[in-house]
Amino acid sequence: MNQVVQKKKKKRQLEEVNLERDRFGHHDETDDSDEERTRKRVAAPSFTGHRVLTTHDKDANSTIRTSHQLFDDFQFQQNKLEKRFLQPLLVSIKRQSETLKEIIITQTKIIRGLRRRHIHVETNQDRDDEIGDQNDFKKELVYTSADGVVTDLLRREAHKATANRYVTWLIDIVFKPNELVAVSAQDLPQDHRYQLIKDAVKNKFHLTLDEMEQIWLWLHTVILAKRRTLDAKFKRLGEKSMNIN
Repeated sequence: MNQVVQKKKKKRQLEEVNLERDRFGHHDETDDSDEERTRKRVAAPSFTGHRVLTTHDKDANSTIRTSHQLFDDFQFQQNKLEKRFLQPLLVSIKRQSETLKEIIITQTKIIRGLRRRHIHVETNQDRDDEIGDQNDFKKELVYTSADGVVTDLLRREAHKATANRYVTWLIDIVFKPNELVAVSAQDLPQDHRYQLIKDAVKNKFHLTLDEMEQIWLWLHTVILAKRRTLDAKFKRLGEKSMNIN
């Protein structure tokens, strides 16, 4: 009986020892796992991202090289265009300039030869002098009629846009109605009073030679229209007087 009880005690003690071992052994494993976790947390962090292929300095150098390449390409294209278009154009201009010089020399010789024979030839210099003289506009242009009436033809206010009214006023000053009708349309441009009206228009509006040529085409028709109107009026009056008689 006592042996059985002792065996049970020994068995219970062994079980308790095993339990103690199991308990301490599990604690050691738990400590190891905790240390492992701590080690993982303390370990150097790893970074994720794009792979760096070159440094910043290398990128800057590559950018500079690219700019130089672009400039070289531009310079090449520019030189190519110059050789293709600009150089032939310059050669053509040089040839034309040389030809023009030869023409001017030949014209000068011809003009000198003609002038030796007392034949006048108008040159560009003569035309420039004429334009310069025409740009010296008069400040007053006095006309004295046959009746002794003195009139400054430039004193009247006028505008270029209504130059026809100014010309009509001038006609009434320098022409008597019957005098204007007495001059034929073909002979009218040679009449000194017609030339006086033309001179007054040029000085009144400060017109250059080209401007005068353009505007006078219009104003000449105004003078002719005035003459036709007076002519028709006189014809009607003549018919009436003949009918009365």
